[in-house]
Amino acid sequence: MAMRCPVCGETAHVRSSFYATKTTKESYHQCKNIECSCTFKTLETLYSIIRQPLSPDEIEKKLNQTCCLTSLLYIV
Repeated sequence: MAMRCPVCGETAHVRSSFYATKTTKESYHQCKNIECSCTFKTLETLYSIIRQPLSPDEIEKKLNQTCCLTSLLYIV
């Protein structure tokens, strides 16, 4: 994900990053504008999960339902 420099608005490179916690990444950026060269830190944090993935059991159940429905369609 590209960030804009807070000083000049030019795109900034991520120089390094690490996970501060399980859901938060801290990144160090440097402005691409050679005349600016601002260096700054950002935090990228998980805000919310929109949709949980299915469990392996739920996936198997859905696959079995789909296979049965497909078979019925071919029989009819």
